[in-house]
Amino acid sequence: SRKGSTFSRGEIIGIAGGSTFLLLCLIGLIVYAILQKKRAEKAIGISRPFASWAPSGKDSGGAPQLKGARWFSYDELKKCTNNFSGSNELGFGGYGKVYKGVFPDGKIVAIKRAQQGSMQGGLEFKNEIELLSRVHHKNLVSLVGFCFEQGEQMLVYEFISNGTLRE
Repeated sequence: SRKGSTFSRGEIIGIAGGSTFLLLCLIGLIVYAILQKKRAEKAIGISRPFASWAPSGKDSGGAPQLKGARWFSYDELKKCTNNFSGSNELGFGGYGKVYKGVFPDGKIVAIKRAQQGSMQGGLEFKNEIELLSRVHHKNLVSLVGFCFEQGEQMLVYEFISNGTLRE
């Protein structure tokens, strides 16, 4: 017979043990959920390396800092090509025109300027920049930088003189 609402020693131990087990399970689930969220955020960061860089193409936004490749403003490239003058045009391809540019320090570059019909989406352009900035080979021209501003997509390469790359 019970007096009031007292519990036996075994009942108290059972309730305390069960409560402790449930609390530990709840803490384990919370830790697991936090770890899964961090893994998902890391995977998204890897699959979208320039997520902070506005894909609208209207301005440079948070232009990525890449090893070996730098961001150039539209005005810088316009100035070094003499307003994309025909006299600085080196060639034309499916992507657009290629211009010779000379920076104030005397460095000569080749600038590939996408024509409006051939422009990629912002994400594709960013992925191309990331890939080109990591590729280095003796038979390939190096990517110097890029411009993604004022609706323009331009890639800036080292300039190779004395004919075509085939030669």
